[in-house]
Amino acid sequence: LRPAIQKQVRQRVDTNRRWLQGALAQCPCARLLRGEGGWYAVLETNRQDEEALALELLREEGVLVHPGYFFDFPTEGMLVLSLLTPPQVLEEGVERLIVQLVKG
Repeated sequence: LRPAIQKQVRQRVDTNRRWLQGALAQCPCARLLRGEGGWYAVLETNRQDEEALALELLREEGVLVHPGYFFDFPTEGMLVLSLLTPPQVLEEGVERLIVQLVKG
């Protein structure tokens, strides 16, 4: 079953990454960093306190992201999103994320 499952995972990750690139293309508040494989997307945001932003998103929007320091990024303002998330859920969450970033 491995080949079929791997294909499904690859398709989901690719679809979500392409959508995310488009969604952030016109957003000055976040930038999608180049992927190096895996099923995570890394965003560089306009907010320095990534932990506060992650908690704010969870509390106010019901959106779960990981602050970059979980992954030892050397700079602040990074968020990590799962690309395994079902596309509709990812899209809604990213739209809520963008609203929070624009609000500042």
